[in-house]
Amino acid sequence: MIHCSFSIGERFSKKYSSVANSFSETKELHVLTDKPKYFENCITYEYTHTPMSYIDKLIFAVSLSVTNRKDVIYYDIDSPIIRDVKIHHIKSDKVLIPWLWLSWPYSSYESLEELFVHDWLDNFINDKSNLYPLPNIHEEVLFFPYLLSKSHDLLRDLKKIKPLWEASVKKTVEDAQKKGKSVVNYNKYGIGFSEGLPLSLCLAKNNIEFEEYNFFEKNLM
Repeated sequence: MIHCSFSIGERFSKKYSSVANSFSETKELHVLTDKPKYFENCITYEYTHTPMSYIDKLIFAVSLSVTNRKDVIYYDIDSPIIRDVKIHHIKSDKVLIPWLWLSWPYSSYESLEELFVHDWLDNFINDKSNLYPLPNIHEEVLFFPYLLSKSHDLLRDLKKIKPLWEASVKKTVEDAQKKGKSVVNYNKYGIGFSEGLPLSLCLAKNNIEFEEYNFFEKNLM
């Protein structure tokens, strides 16, 4: 199994690199970053896209799975789970997620319409009969099993949905600002936030099952 993470920016990378380097002494950690100098114990991949896109962490993880034909577990670099190297012995044929968003676990057709998703959704997914309510996946930690052709299809669709989702989020932010509404802090760091929703759409399109998994169980004991 491959372990990977994503770290962008001087302050963020410097702050969390010690945890990543410590992790990589036991379990080799692959890190997509624009500051590889901080991750001397890790296998680094240089990130050059500007602005940063949150969806790129999903593409990175699934790309590693497809390229190496192995299961992959992804961690946000600031996740507490990355400090526990004993927990990561997982085998499943389903994508594993920590939970759905507690305050907004599912999206309805109407809520997605507010995100301008329906401008392109009909062309992205032909069969939407079982799409709603759409699960809002929390993506702090994710396990991607290698599923042969399905993994390739998932990677293809994540790349396809990336510009569509980014444009939808941008329009949503601009619309909120015009109305004088507050915008979530994620927007100031990069584009395409709430990336659990496009992941959910891609999983649904490819009939890939997911389930909740208690990644934090040993951290809580």
